[in-house]
Amino acid sequence: MKVLLRALSSDGNSGGPTEDAEQDAELSPVEIDPQWNVHILTKEKDVVSAFNSLNHHQLRKYRHLSLRLSMAITEEREKWGPFKDLGDLLRVRGMGRRTLDRFLAEGLRPRGIRLEPLTRFSYAVTGNEQISKEKLQVFESVVTMDIGLKHLSWLHIDRGRNVRDWQVVEFGDIHPGKYDPVAYFKAMQRLVDEIPRPDLYILEHKSYDKTSKTSYHITLFIRTLESILFGMLNSSFADTGELECVSLSQQRVGKHFGLLVGTRRRSGQAIVKKMLQNFLDIDHDQKVLMQFRPEDFETFENANNFEKELLANSVLKAITFFDVMMDNKEF
Repeated sequence: MKVLLRALSSDGNSGGPTEDAEQDAELSPVEIDPQWNVHILTKEKDVVSAFNSLNHHQLRKYRHLSLRLSMAITEEREKWGPFKDLGDLLRVRGMGRRTLDRFLAEGLRPRGIRLEPLTRFSYAVTGNEQISKEKLQVFESVVTMDIGLKHLSWLHIDRGRNVRDWQVVEFGDIHPGKYDPVAYFKAMQRLVDEIPRPDLYILEHKSYDKTSKTSYHITLFIRTLESILFGMLNSSFADTGELECVSLSQQRVGKHFGLLVGTRRRSGQAIVKKMLQNFLDIDHDQKVLMQFRPEDFETFENANNFEKELLANSVLKAITFFDVMMDNKEF
């Protein structure tokens, strides 16, 4: 006989019902096998339902969930109400982006059970940053961006994968080490004024492993700029409830192009350089990953090594977005 996930919870949910009935329907319990502790959950809604339903003893039976983290999840749920999606878990004390990425890649599975091959979610944009189906159906163009220490690159590309603009520009007089939020804000505002206006902006959420004391100020600098830019580009969210800028996982892009070595991502410059060369050599009646313009070759060729890295990243992000979100294709 099948049982409901919510029936498994001994402590319940003191957060009470949500105000929006539609959200409640989306988070409704799912039926699973009575042997819940050996059941592998791979759909996001099932994973979210488990986090909203199981007590900390039951959560502890799953991989990547320590007793302390399981208790933090139930405490957060009881204090603030049910999680709407996996992105909400980032507010849980002790829940980092790496752990969340594991749930997105593997689903929720019991300890001791291996998946062969590894089950993955089919979407690229995670957590709160998912894009509505309606927006995917009607958008005309996107801008992908990449932030470095001194530069920001962007690629403006339309629905047919035709490049409209591809640039890398300097921030101006801001740098790591000196925390100056006003200067940061002004620099990002100048860039926002320069960036083309698409239907959707895409940033890449970079992962920083083993951040040391010497590199911490660099990590903080880039994360701060990412956050400011993310907020500026989503300035209409309070009125529309729709995100205009989303964040694409760095690991997702790395996996898509086979650039991951462990949790670190190798450079994608060589891939983009080869892509440009192939574009010159092929018959343009053939389908290509991206339709470049003559000036794009000069842009990449004239850039220095750091600028090429940023330019390449913006291209790889765009291709990952189209392949995974639009064509449902994984490499």
